[in-house]
Amino acid sequence: MCLTANSPSMGRKDGELSDCRQFSILPLGGLTIRHAIDYQPQQQVSILARFSLTLITRGGSATRCCAPRGSTVEAIILAGGLGRRLRPSVSTVPKPLAPIRSRPFLEYLFDYLLTEGIRSITVAVGYGADAIVNHFKSQYRGLTIQYSTETEPLGTGGALKQALRMVTSDRVFVINGDTFSQVDYRRMASEFDGGSTSMAMAVTYLNDISRYGKVNIQSGVVCSFESGERGGGGHINTGVYLIPRNLLEHSELPEKFSFERGFLAQKVRKLRPQAFFADGYFIDIGIPADYERAQIELPEWE
Repeated sequence: MCLTANSPSMGRKDGELSDCRQFSILPLGGLTIRHAIDYQPQQQVSILARFSLTLITRGGSATRCCAPRGSTVEAIILAGGLGRRLRPSVSTVPKPLAPIRSRPFLEYLFDYLLTEGIRSITVAVGYGADAIVNHFKSQYRGLTIQYSTETEPLGTGGALKQALRMVTSDRVFVINGDTFSQVDYRRMASEFDGGSTSMAMAVTYLNDISRYGKVNIQSGVVCSFESGERGGGGHINTGVYLIPRNLLEHSELPEKFSFERGFLAQKVRKLRPQAFFADGYFIDIGIPADYERAQIELPEWE
């Protein structure tokens, strides 16, 4: 069932939306419109349903509807990298705190995750850890934050393996802390069946894949990766994954390794990641040119 703010019955069949442009569902009792930009704010209605609703309009077309109560998934943010390529533009703070219009990049990511119903995150920190911890502490706008701290560089894989010990949900989103991808996290969680595949990966199409490499997909499953040397268009890895909490527990992996190159690329045929196609805004601020582009393009999320 999808629910809209301007329907007399407050109910429509799945996939049918009226004038609202995006739904995000929170696991609350009853139905409460927590945000209603362009509508009357704080409008509340009463309905016998096991759904709660956050209504957000911000341009674009309707994208999703409901998720059942109790479907909360935690997220891990990989934010421990050295950020060497960005040093010419950002040298005084770690890359995840790089200022975008006077606000740290991570605030934009956290704001968006809140609109997607995520309420608990673990930030894997390393380089510049104190600056990140001191800025956010344990709460940000209702988002509960804990930290997994590297005492020495572990690579994205080692940092993730350490952080996974701190989460409690059976499945967890993993998100690169220098990348913003407008992924429909609720739909990604609901569509990942976990049957024939071990994990899900969000991919997006770019006209130029030279910086990121190419993700090859067959029948909705990621089957291989290619370098971006030849350029051209194709799907890329957005750096957003949905994985079971125990994904790395039984793998014979070194203490320090890259999740992308040392695990994902090596085991892709066994893992058979489910491709989740994301067509929203995407940017990686890891190089000066794209960092400057983010100053103009990166959306604000309230």
